[in-house]
Amino acid sequence: MKNLFLFTIAVFTLISCENPVSKKIDEVTESVSEATEVVKSANKIKESMSDMESDMEKLQNTTPLTNAELKEWLPQEFDGMKRTSFKAGKMSSMGVSSIEATYKMEGEDKSFKIEVVDGAGPTASAMMMGMRMILTQDMEEEDENKLKRTAVRDGNKVLEEYYKSRNKSTIMYMQSERFFITGTGENMNLDETWDAIKDFKVNNLD
Repeated sequence: MKNLFLFTIAVFTLISCENPVSKKIDEVTESVSEATEVVKSANKIKESMSDMESDMEKLQNTTPLTNAELKEWLPQEFDGMKRTSFKAGKMSSMGVSSIEATYKMEGEDKSFKIEVVDGAGPTASAMMMGMRMILTQDMEEEDENKLKRTAVRDGNKVLEEYYKSRNKSTIMYMQSERFFITGTGENMNLDETWDAIKDFKVNNLD
């Protein structure tokens, strides 16, 4: 009985005190935990890659929208802002269909620019693969001038940037796994820019 009592005390001391053995156990446990997280992340990336490759094959065989179709989609005004300029076909030399337009609020230093790249076609579908890889990240960085992070807005994974002193924001995301949308708001915070993107009814592109 005395030996059992001494053994129990010795085990308790070994576990509870800061000694090389207990520290090593903690290190091994932490390493195993980290390795498990790495495996989970790797599997998640593998699944995402598989989905992206499948979507890429579909997009390769999809006919992109024409400049005329994209222009027809653009409204003359929205949210009290009027369209001041647009540009279609900027990437047509690469076989990529795209359009961009700028809208301004009359009498105010507020403007919104939307850019759309159609991921249909051989070249564009490869571009979308890279853009989607960027959006799989979970990142955030901030300093006194700028905030940059990935986030989820209304179920969409987005990459957003905010320039604090200028009150300028940019949000990028994939619409329907096909269209790469970039919205930039001057004198608009991130929430206002996202609201503008939603009001633009980009889902009508589908």
